[in-house]
Amino acid sequence: MARRNDVRIRKAHVKTKTDSSANREYENDEVAEVARSVAERRMERSKKPKSKKRLIILAIILLLGLIVYLRWDVLNPVSVFNWGKIVVTGGESGDGFPAKAEGSSVVKMDSVSNQLALLTGNTLTVYNKSAGVVQTENHNFASPILSTAGNHILLAEMGGTRIQTQTLGSAMKEVNTESNIMAADIAGNGSFVVATGSSKSYASEVICYSKSGKEKLHWYSSDILVMDVAIRNDGRQMAVVGVQSNQGATESKLLVFNTSSNNEPTKYGGTGVLLCQVEFLSNSVVGAVGDTESWVVRVGKNDFTKISYTDKKLIGCAFSGSQIGLVLQNYGTTTGCELLGISKSGKEDFSIDFDETYQSFSSGSYGRFFLLTDSNVIMCNSSGKTKAIATEIGGLKVCGTFAGDAVVLGLTAMNCYSF
Repeated sequence: MARRNDVRIRKAHVKTKTDSSANREYENDEVAEVARSVAERRMERSKKPKSKKRLIILAIILLLGLIVYLRWDVLNPVSVFNWGKIVVTGGESGDGFPAKAEGSSVVKMDSVSNQLALLTGNTLTVYNKSAGVVQTENHNFASPILSTAGNHILLAEMGGTRIQTQTLGSAMKEVNTESNIMAADIAGNGSFVVATGSSKSYASEVICYSKSGKEKLHWYSSDILVMDVAIRNDGRQMAVVGVQSNQGATESKLLVFNTSSNNEPTKYGGTGVLLCQVEFLSNSVVGAVGDTESWVVRVGKNDFTKISYTDKKLIGCAFSGSQIGLVLQNYGTTTGCELLGISKSGKEDFSIDFDETYQSFSSGSYGRFFLLTDSNVIMCNSSGKTKAIATEIGGLKVCGTFAGDAVVLGLTAMNCYSF
C-alpha cells in the first residue's frame, strides 16, 4: 500500500507539474500579447513624430522657396556674389585718392552705406574708401534724380516716368508712373515717394510705394503744384511742399501725410516765400527751405517757426541730421557768403561769414556740413566749429560726402578729405 500511495503521489505530482506548465504557457501567451501591443503602440508613436517632422521640413522648404521667389532681386546668384564681394572686399581694392572720375558730366554725389555714389549723365558708380569701384550701372535717363538712404538707392527720370530702386549689390527694380516725375525720395526702410504731374486734370499727384514697389498711398491735388517730397526714415510719414494761387497771390504749402492711412494730411501755409526743398529732421519735425525763409514744423502742432533772410539770397542748402544748413550771400556780389545753421527747434545754432568764393555745399554724417570754396573745402560741425583744408585739384565743380569725409570733384579727378 505504501507503494501505491507513492505511485499516486507521483501521479498527482506529475499531473500538477503538467497543469503548471500549461498555466505558464497561457501566462506567456498573455505576456507576449501585451508585449506585441506595447511594441505596436511604440511604433505608431515613432511614426507620428516622423510624419510631423516631414511636414515641418516640407513647410520650411516651401517657405524658403517663397522667400527666394519674392526676394529674387536680392537672392539671385549675381546679387549674392555682388553682396559677398562688397561685404568681404568692399569692392575693387582701388589705388586710393585722388582718382579719375568715370562717366560724363557729374549730376550728383551722395553717400550710400558709407560708400560714395557718383551719378553722371550716363552712369551710377559706387566707390569705396580706396576709390575702388563697388558697382556701376549704366542708365539712359535724360535728367536723372538720385536719392539714397542707408544702403538703398533710388534713381528716377525727371520729366520721365521711370523709377529704379535697389539695395547696394542687388539688381535694379523698376516702377513706372503714369505722368512725368517732378521729385522723388527714398527712406531707410526702402519705401519711396514720387511726385508727378497729372493726366487726369489735376495739378499734381504724389504716390508712396513700399520697398517692393507696391502702391501704399496715392494723393491727388487740383490746386497745388508740388516742388519737392520727402519720406521719413521708417517710411511712416511723407512730407510735400508746393505752391498754389490764393486770391491772386502765390501761397506755399507744406503737407505731412501718414503713409498707412487715407486720412487728411496736416497742412501749413504762408505767403511771400517759394518753398523748394523739404526733409524730415526727426520723426516729429519737418524742415522746409524757401527762397526768402525756412520753416521748422513740429508735426501735429498748429504753430511752426519761420526763419527769414529776405535781405540775402539763398545760394545753397543741405540737411544734416536734425539741422538745416543754409548758404546766403548779399545781393549784388559774387564773393563771400554766410553759413547759417538752424536746429530742429527752429533756433539759430551758428552763423559764420566767409570771404572766399562759393562753389558747392553738401552735408555728411555726424552732423557735418561741407562748404567748397575756390580754394578750400571747409568742414563745419553741428556746433559751428570749422576746419579748412586746401584743395589739391583744379577746376573744382562739386562737393560730396563719404560719411564723415568730403569728396571734391574737379574736371577730371576727385579727391577725398578726412577731418
